[in-house]
Amino acid sequence: MIAASPLREPVPAVRFDAAAQNVVRAARGAGTVWLILGDASPAGHPMLDAAPCLVIDRRPNAGQDRLLLVRGELRQTRPRLRTDAAQVVPAVAAVLFAIRDCGGDPPRLSGTWQQRRLLGRVRGLVGQIEPDPARRPGVHVW
Repeated sequence: MIAASPLREPVPAVRFDAAAQNVVRAARGAGTVWLILGDASPAGHPMLDAAPCLVIDRRPNAGQDRLLLVRGELRQTRPRLRTDAAQVVPAVAAVLFAIRDCGGDPPRLSGTWQQRRLLGRVRGLVGQIEPDPARRPGVHVW
């Protein structure tokens, strides 16, 4: 069962609701879990055509997040994982590690060229937290 990941500094703990658990299970059933950052649509990209989106709604001035509740949604036939967070980079990393800790290969996150700075910061944080490249979630730009 996908329930929660342990708290790892500097990222918050994660709890998936039932719908989010279903999104992760369905994505895992296809092999490595690929996620798309935001609502971008990678038309014609074979690895990402059916990948769920990861949407972080930023809540400025909300303080330090200790627990993220990730909700599963369906928007225009594309599954989404959605959460609210004061800080986007640690929230993205936390969700990636929570999916990894559920078993299977480490997940992969992909985003657009316009998101490259954010993706670079996520990649840097993920690398600080997980020194083993074989266990580290991947972060890519398309």
